[in-house]
Amino acid sequence: MWDDLDEMLVYAGESGALQLSGYDDCIVGIAERCSQGTLLVYDVDRVIEKLMSRDSMTYNEAQEFFQFNIAGAWMGEGTPLLFSQLAGPVEEAVRYKPEEDSDVKF
Repeated sequence: MWDDLDEMLVYAGESGALQLSGYDDCIVGIAERCSQGTLLVYDVDRVIEKLMSRDSMTYNEAQEFFQFNIAGAWMGEGTPLLFSQLAGPVEEAVRYKPEEDSDVKF
């Protein structure tokens, strides 16, 4: 868990992660996986909202701009991930449930 965005950005940058300029307030975290570099993760809804408020775009204009200029931009191996959240709570059926005698605690 990161308490400071600047520390997280330094860590991610040292690992080769690239930033979307002007969207630091839309970062929700970092992603890592085996044998791959660390990537910054941006919340799509926050990016859309920022485009609407900062650039006075309508929702449709912001969506189009986002899809063409941000989601459609390949910047290399460190290209950020774009996260979209489920609209409602995760269904109980898909949640992991450890066996009663398991050492795993939630």
